[in-house]
Amino acid sequence: MVFKPLERLENGGRIEDFDYFSRGACGKIYCSQEKAIKIPYDFHNGNFLRDRKTQWRLHEEFNVQKLAVDLGISFPAVYGVKSVFDEKGICYPAIFMKFLEGKDFGKLEGDILKEAENQRNLEIEKAKDFGFVIRDSHLMNSIWIPGEEKTYLLDAGLWKFRG
Repeated sequence: MVFKPLERLENGGRIEDFDYFSRGACGKIYCSQEKAIKIPYDFHNGNFLRDRKTQWRLHEEFNVQKLAVDLGISFPAVYGVKSVFDEKGICYPAIFMKFLEGKDFGKLEGDILKEAENQRNLEIEKAKDFGFVIRDSHLMNSIWIPGEEKTYLLDAGLWKFRG
């Protein structure tokens, strides 16, 4: 396992340049019109994480999600792991990806929900067929894009590739 020093990551800008969007168990999501960033944080105290192990995990997540996209699995495109800075100038690692404006599954109903779930299940099966081990595939890790009539998977943080 090789860790890049945090200071050597490409500068991705300031956290304040992005709008807070949501949070999960392990990361806070911020977005702009075109990009979304995921910054890991400690669920218990709310502090962002910046240790080498966290940075290594982000690189792993990035690599898995990039491979999934390259194999045709519906995930947002990923751009890299970069540093973002808070108002005090402290840098934190973040995954940069394409921002997808859509609806989470909790806001869908009827035939649209059925279609979205069907597409999600097909994407999960496709990923498994390629050799991905999926540990966190609940419905809230998916998004429906109405204009495309398409479901995208989100959050490859606990995925592994065994291909």
